[in-house]
Amino acid sequence: AAGLRFAVVLPHERYALTFRRDPEAVLGPSRVAFFPAPSLTPYQGIAPSLKVRREEFGALARLRLGEPDLLVVPARALFRILPPPDDFERRCLRVTTGDGGAPARLVAPLLAEGYLRADLVTECGDVAVRGGLVDVFPPHLAEPVRIEFDGDRVASLRTFDPDTQRSMGTLASVLLPPMASTPDTEETRGAARRVLDACRTAEDEPPVPRDPALGRKSDGLEELLPLLAEGAAASHVLDHAGSFVLAVDDPDAVTQELSAAADLLRLDYEKARAAGRTVPDPIRLAGDPDRVAEDVTARALLALAPAVPQGDVVALGAESVVSFEDRLPDAPKELARARRDGLAVVLAAPSKGEREHVERLLSEYDVDHAGDAISPLAPGSCRVVDGGPASGFTFRVAGLLLLTAADLFGEPHAWAPRRKAASEAFLSDLRDLRTGDIVVHRDYGLGRFAGLVTIDDAGVAREMVDLRYAGEAKLLVPVERLDLIQKYSSAGDGPPPPLDRLGGTGWEKRTSRVRKAVRDLADQLVKLYAQRAAAAGHAFSKDSPWQKEFEDAFEFTETPDQAAAIRDVKRDMESEKPMDRLLCGDVGYGKTEVAMRAVFKCVLD
Repeated sequence: AAGLRFAVVLPHERYALTFRRDPEAVLGPSRVAFFPAPSLTPYQGIAPSLKVRREEFGALARLRLGEPDLLVVPARALFRILPPPDDFERRCLRVTTGDGGAPARLVAPLLAEGYLRADLVTECGDVAVRGGLVDVFPPHLAEPVRIEFDGDRVASLRTFDPDTQRSMGTLASVLLPPMASTPDTEETRGAARRVLDACRTAEDEPPVPRDPALGRKSDGLEELLPLLAEGAAASHVLDHAGSFVLAVDDPDAVTQELSAAADLLRLDYEKARAAGRTVPDPIRLAGDPDRVAEDVTARALLALAPAVPQGDVVALGAESVVSFEDRLPDAPKELARARRDGLAVVLAAPSKGEREHVERLLSEYDVDHAGDAISPLAPGSCRVVDGGPASGFTFRVAGLLLLTAADLFGEPHAWAPRRKAASEAFLSDLRDLRTGDIVVHRDYGLGRFAGLVTIDDAGVAREMVDLRYAGEAKLLVPVERLDLIQKYSSAGDGPPPPLDRLGGTGWEKRTSRVRKAVRDLADQLVKLYAQRAAAAGHAFSKDSPWQKEFEDAFEFTETPDQAAAIRDVKRDMESEKPMDRLLCGDVGYGKTEVAMRAVFKCVLD
């Protein structure tokens, strides 16, 4: 319904990442927010990675600004305690052109809120001061912001490229949200000590004296402790989406995932206590799983649960479509047949490149069509739209044939095959992994594989992957999260690369540079092909009788692939655009005959 905004809770993060793709294609990425599931527990003593922080606090900032119409949340993310919405809003800084104040009065609160001082701002969470310029990279923006002061007044706000440091656009105002769950101040450090003192038992060692002026530990736990001070109730991401209609995908699976996450928290808590650490219990630190599940169920207005008993079949009147991947020339014929039968045809493409591919196919076969339109679909019409479902269908009752780009051209090759069971994936994808090999963790970068370890989880043996990072920091990854790990490979036989530091920013900076290089390469290719598209070529004449006579002299019957290649090459030659086609095939498969016909057609002109 118009005006409604939705929050969807899904059992697993991989489902949530898959689920968000279609809404982003239809609504646009700016209207869909994703809150990640934590890959670590606070008891492991490792701070969340910069990528995770950017996703978390970027999503909260966008919710605060009212941008998204859809919030996608994996179940485990509900165990990530957060500052209450009113506290988060109070800690956000809003900077507007013309505001009064000095750079120092802006920078000090940002440093307390989790931003890091840098010489140059290149990564999310960086802040730099150069005279009257303050550069800052908030988590919800794609580019950092340069705040220029004229004395004690904000003169301008501009976004800039973090690699070239060149200004890109102007802003009237900007929101600078926190990058930490609580600010790092003497007051919050005192609150954290009081929370730990309340957790201390007679068997615990007395606390080690600590200078209150020193910054807090970057261990992923200390910044959460002030949220528990004075008996405060923990908030989670759904509290920041109070006006959203809540939908739960498979409530039973969500409850099971919450229970499994609670078991893992309990296990890490017991390990921390066995190591002599004073820490709050899991229910206080993350919430009671039963209570969280009850709250989600009570608030949910939609439950996306299987409505059909297993084994039963319900006729919906819709039929699946057969892929045209290996018989693309048949697709225009099928479209024409469907339109003659009175069906409206919709072709859905999730990306700009795939849409251009679809429109090029329609143009080549002279299929008339329209772009996006608001008007209802008329029988026999053909329309190309952005986004769409994962696969197409024929719905004759509604008079509709929907085909996706994947139905026409096959699945994009960039997608990896879906993983099987975690243990099977480990054997198949990492079967050549040996102790001491370097691996890459999606969030934490380069580490060393130290083997598989089995831990006792409430009487149940759980297999974990033991990874070691710089300084022999240890990270245990459950085998069910092996999708986060892959073996490191390089082009040479040089020395192994240095390991990343857990909680550091080196890995995120390297991946950002690679993303920037890929974007630059894509820009160059787009410009190159734009120039080719704008260039004028020679349009050769249609086939003449001499051409037919020459081709009839060919003593063999053309193979289907040969005939298709000949048609494509002639169509290119008769177009006013320069040809951009590569003809390839194995030895003896008839490439020369295709080339000879093209050369003869050229000579005749």
